Amino acid sequence: MEITSLTVDYYWTPEGRCPVREWRDGIRSEETVDIIDGRIARVRRGLLGHCDSIGGGLQGLKIDVGPGYRISFRQKREAFGLAFERRRQINAESGHQKSP
Repeated sequence: MEITSLTVDYYWTPEGRCPVREWRDGIRSEETVDIIDGRIARVRRGLLGHCDSIGGGLQGLKIDVGPGYRISFRQKREAFGLAFERRRQINAESGHQKSP
């Protein structure tokens, strides 16, 4: 089985903010950050693992640690655009929270 490397692009707002990185930088648990970074590293190696469709052309990578997280993404060929994260999803553009 051949594994294809993927490019991971982070969503940036028109104001120059990166909500995914802001969210990740705010996590206090180093263990949780390491698990999330490991999950993203596996995606870069083409290993999606546990994910599902969440609507609007987005899919979610599930991370079962702490309260539970979901990294939402849109796949275009061999690239991923990470949009917003956490069990309570945060709209990357407006900052409003919505329940899953």
